Order: sequence, then C-alpha cells, then structure tokens
Amino acid sequence: HLALIVFPRMDLLTIPEEISQLEKLSYLMFRYLDSIVFPMKLKHVRRVDFYGVPANGIYNALCALPALEYVSIDGTGNLALSTCFLKPEKLKGLFLFNTDLIDISIDLDRLVSLEKIEFEYCDINAVQGEIVGISSLRHLAINYCDLEEDWVNTFRQTHTISVDTLRI
Repeated sequence: HLALIVFPRMDLLTIPEEISQLEKLSYLMFRYLDSIVFPMKLKHVRRVDFYGVPANGIYNALCALPALEYVSIDGTGNLALSTCFLKPEKLKGLFLFNTDLIDISIDLDRLVSLEKIEFEYCDINAVQGEIVGISSLRHLAINYCDLEEDWVNTFRQTHTISVDTLRI
C-alpha cells in the first residue's frame, strides 16, 4: 500500500509506466524538477505537492492527474491556473506559497468543490477578481501578500466565509 512517492531533484523525470498499476498511490511530491514527463494518466492520485518546479513542469503533471483534490505549489514564480486541470470540479484545496498567480483561465463554474485556498508570500493582484468569483470557497487564508482593503471588503460581502476562516 504505497500512498506517497517523492521525486527529488533531477534534470528530466519520466514517470515509469509501472506507477499506473499502483492503485493505492494517492500522493505525489515533486522537488526541484525542470521537466516532468507522464507517459500515462495516473487516475488514483488525489494530492500533489510541487516545490521549486517550474510552471511548465506543473502544467504537464496537472494534465496527467485527473483525480486531483489537493494541490500545493511552492516557489514556482509566475503561474497561470489553466484548463490543464482535467477535472477542476474535483479540486477541493489549493495552496500556493512563494508563487505569483498571474491568471486563472479555468471556468469558475467548474470549481464546484474548491473550498479551501491558502496563499503565502504570493502576488495575487492579477486574479483578485477571479478569487471573488469562486462561490464554493469556505476557507481563504492570505498571509504576507499585498492586498487592497477594497478587495477584502468586497470579498467579505460576496462570500459567506466567517471572519475566523478569512485570514488576511
């Protein structure tokens, strides 16, 4: 029963096809990878963490992981959340650290399960309007990010999140 596989620093990583046979595999962690090549889709992986992985490696991985529920990204630089999520309606939690979110091009109506978002040391100014539009949010934590007070007030008026779970 393998629940976690960690892929450490490598220049090019091709995920072995045998991993697709591990039905109990639910969590992958990638650290400092320049490129990730998936020869197949991993249908059982529910959580993935990226640390120091460039955006193109993240996009490749997200396209191969259709059952993702939780995604954590740390130290990526500029990132655009795009339709590379095969099934964005399954996403429950998104955690971004030291990453600048420059675009959300996912149809927000498809993010029906996204209840928790956490940002820390991120620039989210480019996507503040989209975040307000995610109606399923129940928990939002924004730590050490520059935000305008008007946006915070608009968010509080638009969502049913209580003050103790809206941490800014």
